[in-house]
Amino acid sequence: MFKVFIDGNEDRLRLEDQNGEKIGWIHAHTIGFAGVESEKDALAAAAEASRALEVTLRRAYAGETILAPRNSKIELMSDGAYEWIVAGFRPLARLLRPRTQRNDGDSFALEFLVPSYATQHVTLAVAHSIWEVLSKYVAQNHSGGALATAAAGGN
Repeated sequence: MFKVFIDGNEDRLRLEDQNGEKIGWIHAHTIGFAGVESEKDALAAAAEASRALEVTLRRAYAGETILAPRNSKIELMSDGAYEWIVAGFRPLARLLRPRTQRNDGDSFALEFLVPSYATQHVTLAVAHSIWEVLSKYVAQNHSGGALATAAAGGN
C-alpha cells in the first residue's frame, strides 16, 4: 500500500510508503517505481508486474484484450532513447539504470506505460497492482533507508 500526493500538478503524483519515503511516481500515463537492486530482478519484476498491469486494465476495460505474449524471452532492447524490458518485441517496462541522468539513485527503477485511454483512477489502480508485485523485489532491499529517487519522477 502507498500514499499518493500531488507533486506540482494533477498530472504528476508522488507515491510514498507508510514511512513517508518516496517509492515511485505517476506522470501522465507513466508509472515508475525505484528500488530494484539488480538487472536480473528488474527483468523478473517487469515481467510479473506487466501481467498485473494487463489484468487490471482488462478488469477496467472489459472490451479491450491486451495480452502479454506467453513464453516469450524476457530481455533488454534499446530504441536509442530508452532501454526497454521486452517480451519478444513487446515492451513491458522502461529500465532506468542507477546513477544516470533519469535515475540518480543507487538502484534500478522501472517505468510502466498505461494506454492513453486509461483514466487517472484506473492508472492509480494499475499502480497499486504493480506495487503489489514490485514490493517483493524492493522490500528485500529496503531496510528503513530512503529508496532511490528517479529524476523522471521529480524530487
